[in-house]
Amino acid sequence: MGLEMKPELGLRQQLSLTPQLKQAIKLLQLSRLELVEQVQEEMTENVMLEGDVYVDDEMSDGLQKLNERAQSLQKDAAEQGNLAAGADPNDLGFWEKLLQEHFAFKGWNQSGGGGGRDDDLPSFEATHSTSPSLYQHLHDQLRLESCTDGEAVAAEIIINNLDPNGYLAMPLAEVAAAAEVDMDDAEGGQLVVMGLDPIGCGANDLVHCLVYQAREKYPEDPFFETLIKKHLKGFEKRNYNEIARQMDMDVEDVIEYHRMLRDEFTPRPGSGYSDADPQFITADITVEKLNGEWKITLNEDGMPKLRISPLYKKLLDDTATKEERRYLKAKLESAEFLLNSIYRRQSTIYKVVHSIVDRQKEYFEKGEAFLRPMVLKDVAEEIEVHESTVSRVTSGKYMQCPQGVRELKYFFSSGVSSTSKTGEDVASAAVKHHIKELIAKEDPESPLSDEQLAHLLKARGVSCARRTVAKYREAMNILPSSRRRDLL
Repeated sequence: MGLEMKPELGLRQQLSLTPQLKQAIKLLQLSRLELVEQVQEEMTENVMLEGDVYVDDEMSDGLQKLNERAQSLQKDAAEQGNLAAGADPNDLGFWEKLLQEHFAFKGWNQSGGGGGRDDDLPSFEATHSTSPSLYQHLHDQLRLESCTDGEAVAAEIIINNLDPNGYLAMPLAEVAAAAEVDMDDAEGGQLVVMGLDPIGCGANDLVHCLVYQAREKYPEDPFFETLIKKHLKGFEKRNYNEIARQMDMDVEDVIEYHRMLRDEFTPRPGSGYSDADPQFITADITVEKLNGEWKITLNEDGMPKLRISPLYKKLLDDTATKEERRYLKAKLESAEFLLNSIYRRQSTIYKVVHSIVDRQKEYFEKGEAFLRPMVLKDVAEEIEVHESTVSRVTSGKYMQCPQGVRELKYFFSSGVSSTSKTGEDVASAAVKHHIKELIAKEDPESPLSDEQLAHLLKARGVSCARRTVAKYREAMNILPSSRRRDLL
């Protein structure tokens, strides 16, 4: 029987996202700075939107007083004949003098510090977060590595010569020549760098990088290394049957190896870091304690105060041209949807942060050791939204709180069972804090083993197995006790 093509009618249900819904989801994911850019772009494209840059009440009052002071100075100077003939009272020098008087009166100094209310503000370093460069991140770890002098020199040269993907950008023989060491030391230095976090940096190429990761992740599986060396292009083209035939494997196993390569390996280990100047992160939300209560404030600096343009709204009501009415009506609907989406975005962010603060009060009061385990589902159920909504809200958005700047996702982590009287689990981030604190206070000549750390954690009410302690310690790039003793 041959194949036949013919049209058929039928009914089916299909979930699709409208352009408006896509826009609402996009706005929810944006950081504050990205939202400001998006709003400014919308204002450029939509005549129905207009707005003023957000200025808080205190700034507005200050500008008004400054203007009144300027008018007073101009009047006094004119009456006393201090203004030279033809001089402009609004020139730069006049305003510079006025500003100096104003800020001197307010207790400011030219270096940016000052008295008054800003003494209570956190430092610049506390209100900003920076991302270290790959170079800095690797060098910080290299200082803690135990290796020969020749390997250390070679490793430093390798770190200094990585491309943006994290691969070595020069032949290893040139590294040996530059370091004035033999090839054994150069190869040893390369292995040291490749073992740092992120794993695989300093590899010669993609295959070298993936083979090293396979040896580290699956040391007892010889198939992985052979598959990567011989069939990487086959994986890219999904030639599973051909790979299975050549390797005498089941197709299902080949597919599973490809999944592991895709999900568990990092082909470009350096891509997550930037060697450019650190990018400062400005908080989207501020959480501070005022009069015994925690206050949540959304940062709206630079955000235009949007509204529907009364001029174009009137044109829509008065215009007689059908085409103009259609155009303005579409713009009006788009503007109203944008305003509503922004309102819902701000409202959802506030609800999520309020839930976080309510659940993590001890953290805000006492510090990191008191962080409680919490998952997206906890907040989603409380504020009656989907988990994906909470995930979008918490990604790429930062909170300024007494502990510094924290990404909202920081507050979500799994838990470790507790032996305290309350019986409440302890967040993994809090356990890491305890481990770091105990190691910082240990005797350098007799470092604490993972087993000893587990016992000390239990004394603090945290039930944690030795293997779990080791996992958390390694995640923080802290050496085992034997290696810490070697650093002396």
